[in-house]
Amino acid sequence: MSEDLEDVDTPEFSDLFASNDQVSIAEELPYALLLKALPRPIRRRLERGDPLALTVTVPGPDWVEPIGGAVKALNSDAKVFCRDGSAKNQHKPSVGSDEVSAALIQGRAVIGVSHAPQRYLPSSLVVCADGHLTIASPDSATLRRLLRSCASGSVPRFIPEGVATGLAYHEIVAAFRANASPRAVLQNLAHASSAKSRVSTTDTTPPLEKLPGYSGDAREWGMALVDGINRWRGGKAAWSELPTAAVLAGPPGTGKTLFAKALARSCGLPIIVTSVGQWFSTTDGNLGDVCRALQLAWDAAKSSAPSIFFIDEVDALPSREKLSDRAREWWTSLITLALTLFDGAVTDRNGIVLLGATNHRAQLDPALIRSGRFERVIEIPLPNSKDLASILRFHLGADLPGADLNSIVRLATGACAADAARWARDARATAKAAGRDMTTDDLVVAIAPADPRPPSDIRRVAVHEAGHAVAQIALGGAVESVTIVVTEETGGRTRTSGLLPDPPTARDLDREAVVSLAGRAAEAELLGAPSAGAESDLARATELVCMQHASSGLGASLVHLAPSGSASALLVDAKFRQTIEQHIARLYAEAVALVRERQAAVTAVAEALVKRRVLSGAQVRVITLQDANTLQHVGGMKSGGAHE
Repeated sequence: MSEDLEDVDTPEFSDLFASNDQVSIAEELPYALLLKALPRPIRRRLERGDPLALTVTVPGPDWVEPIGGAVKALNSDAKVFCRDGSAKNQHKPSVGSDEVSAALIQGRAVIGVSHAPQRYLPSSLVVCADGHLTIASPDSATLRRLLRSCASGSVPRFIPEGVATGLAYHEIVAAFRANASPRAVLQNLAHASSAKSRVSTTDTTPPLEKLPGYSGDAREWGMALVDGINRWRGGKAAWSELPTAAVLAGPPGTGKTLFAKALARSCGLPIIVTSVGQWFSTTDGNLGDVCRALQLAWDAAKSSAPSIFFIDEVDALPSREKLSDRAREWWTSLITLALTLFDGAVTDRNGIVLLGATNHRAQLDPALIRSGRFERVIEIPLPNSKDLASILRFHLGADLPGADLNSIVRLATGACAADAARWARDARATAKAAGRDMTTDDLVVAIAPADPRPPSDIRRVAVHEAGHAVAQIALGGAVESVTIVVTEETGGRTRTSGLLPDPPTARDLDREAVVSLAGRAAEAELLGAPSAGAESDLARATELVCMQHASSGLGASLVHLAPSGSASALLVDAKFRQTIEQHIARLYAEAVALVRERQAAVTAVAEALVKRRVLSGAQVRVITLQDANTLQHVGGMKSGGAHE
């Protein structure tokens, strides 16, 4: 693409099209939109050839050259900069300011056309412009004019508002096919718009209102956005009034990407799905190319606006607070570009819903989620039993219409939405292989297959989880469920219903660590020796203790040595490691004492787990309270902790 349209010959541009009708719409469309955006006084000054400076913002890169051609048709003597970012060495603010000043001194008009003026146009033009115009998609009035001049036949009285919204320049031109009637053109536009609204979704993706399992904040926010976009389409709300930015956070498999696609379907918007990994995989990893990949993804969303720009695993943009000096040198440019693109105060985000997803909320750069960018984090937790049953019913479809799914899903405490989809697939495959309809047994086997472990291993896992559960209740916390059903991730799990206070005290963190260490302590006390199965528990307890001494000022020193979540990296220091070892040893002794004092309760919970495989929190509490000792507290610790 030529930077300066003074030497561009209009017939060469028109050669892209095959017939006179198409040439007409190719030229008429940008000219009509330019005239609509131009205030009368500015238009008169352009037509007179006054030394006027303007910037023109277009919907996307493919609009740059056509609008530039329309500008040239209005004032053939104007100095026109058309920049879409394709020439990295030329399309930047530092290039062209001398040409801007020279043209204005000569008495010529200077117009810059770009989808990102501040990023690509000469800086002096952006700063000194007499006006900043924005080209919008053709409305019904503009379409009526185009249909009269570029289509064959009478124009319908009613033209749907927004029928061309979100379509790229060539997509609109393609709708005006040779000898097409106005009605056919409108049908072509509607078909193209409908096709784009399905970008990155599948026909099986239900709308959000029919998607099960998303109770709470996520559904409320999503439906508020759907309602807002409907009001915006009806001219009853401004885009700036809508809740158009958020990060979906939660454990893997909770359906964050599915939520985004269902939201797009409910809103009737195209969704552009991207990720940091995609920016790297589609380039050779060169910083400039990775930045370019991000820019192209953003440009695709802008050219399809209104649209949803969805970044999966957004935490892959690392927090600058946790980067080494060497890593910061590389990542800063990419992170700065992302922050600039996503900032509504810097970039025109009108028509863009900014949506991210992360499994690791704590790893997000704080600047990403401040006001004006992603703005808020919406938790999508693991589903409760009721939601899990409804998700499973959705995936089962017409299979097992009368099954009591609420009872069946209790076998899968801690499962996610992705697990429910897999159970339905596996049970359906088993029934199909047997040449019969699905049975409840097929589903039970899919959810909780027979335990392949020897009895001794099963008992060890049961004792370990019982230690966690009894300690949690003994220290005043609550247990939601305990299971020893084997999954791909674990052989057992204890889920608790609470979190640490925010902010926690040293005693809160110690209590949390004791609960983590109680599984290993139970193995040692009841089975004579611990196993290596407590690795994740030890990591959790270690990080909690390291955080006290290195991050939160709750240890012997007030010096902040490392951010929370990465304080264990300091264990390479011998003195620091000795401090942590002594602290953990003290907490482990408390865990052992707790298990020893409540050995009867731990044994009873473990035996119930071996027999039933899954226990609810209420069942665990009934069993533990049969031992009067569980009503006592350990070491003066107060209630209110949680394990997981």
